[in-house]
Amino acid sequence: MRVWLREAAAAGATLVGLCTGSFALARAGLLQGRRCCVNWFHLDDFRLAFADVEPVADRIFVVDGRRITCGGGTAALDVAAWIVDRHLGPAAAQKALRVLLADRARKAQDAQPHQHLVGPAADPRVRRAVLLMEQNLAEPLALDELAGRLALSGRHLERLFIRHLGVTPARHYLDARLQYAALLLETTNKRVTEVAMDAGFVNLAHFATRFRARFGVAPSGYRKARAPAAPADQSSSSSPVR
Repeated sequence: MRVWLREAAAAGATLVGLCTGSFALARAGLLQGRRCCVNWFHLDDFRLAFADVEPVADRIFVVDGRRITCGGGTAALDVAAWIVDRHLGPAAAQKALRVLLADRARKAQDAQPHQHLVGPAADPRVRRAVLLMEQNLAEPLALDELAGRLALSGRHLERLFIRHLGVTPARHYLDARLQYAALLLETTNKRVTEVAMDAGFVNLAHFATRFRARFGVAPSGYRKARAPAAPADQSSSSSPVR
């Protein structure tokens, strides 16, 4: 497969990677120095495997020269519609969508849908900002860097958040990190210090203070309160009915 992909690339073919197809292209060395779309669910795995590729998980698909990648699922339809539109025109693309019982195709820059730690917003720029936050919890992005990735000013991004979510980006980011920490405390056996680091807190005391302010209890108390109840001891039960 890798040999065939490399031969196709050498011949000038445009290669399309759907879902984990981005992994196949990267393993073949065909995404070096490029940007590619990765499903948000696979983002961490992709980053660990391919340091020479820039993964993007806050949009539906990415076109980088002769490499087209998408997050998979219904995004494959959006990629197909884009290709038909580019080569045959919008009328042909719309007809193909109708045949597939689809109302419209999403744009490449539309945000990938997934279950957010904190409720999503209607504005696509805010949705993408939320995605970027949730993909960078352990090492939080500075507001200016976050806004820059969206081609916005920090002040503009702040106005959008206040208008659509009722809070500043900094407040939303902090809440997402605390929600993530709470999820880790409930579902893993990680030490509180590890949970704090995974949620982007380098200072344990600061984490504990913020967590208590948000949930009304210390991290250790939160975990204890949500620990599953131990099964009842059946050793002293009465003898079974014969």
